[in-house]
Amino acid sequence: MKLNSLKQLVKEELKKALNNKQLNEMDDWFDYLPDHPARQSDDNIRKGYEPKESPFTILANTGESAIFERDGKLYYFYYDVIDKDDFEEYADREIVSVEPDGEGGYDEELSDDWEMNDDTVSNYLNDNYSKLEIGKGLDDYEEGKEFLEIDEPLKNEILSTFNDNTVKAALDKLK
Repeated sequence: MKLNSLKQLVKEELKKALNNKQLNEMDDWFDYLPDHPARQSDDNIRKGYEPKESPFTILANTGESAIFERDGKLYYFYYDVIDKDDFEEYADREIVSVEPDGEGGYDEELSDDWEMNDDTVSNYLNDNYSKLEIGKGLDDYEEGKEFLEIDEPLKNEILSTFNDNTVKAALDKLK
């Protein structure tokens, strides 16, 4: 079966489902189409490096630090002291141009504009946590360690520093 025939078949089935009210009436029917723009990959974006294993899950990002969870424990990662260039390979970046490299391949010029978003911070941490200064609690926080297991005193310090609902919600998970 050709791809166009398959797409047409899917469209027809979705339209039938809409007519039978099998889909939620609040949903837009076109959101389910395979050729919807939200379902397409952006060929102009180079995905950042993602580590094979990601044991830490990001819960909150303040723009200078983040809260992660692993195995029911919470961790505070203060990344503002780390050179921003170290995060670049983990960020999604726009491909500005593609030129032949003279050896049969291509060189991509990537935009210098990228975001320090949750994915970038999470990918960096999960790839580099073993190289960070690791500590536990408020004393190690005050000594300037970058990656800390959160205890109750450190939780209170973080809450006094960041008046943010996502930070509060993340820290509520502390057992």
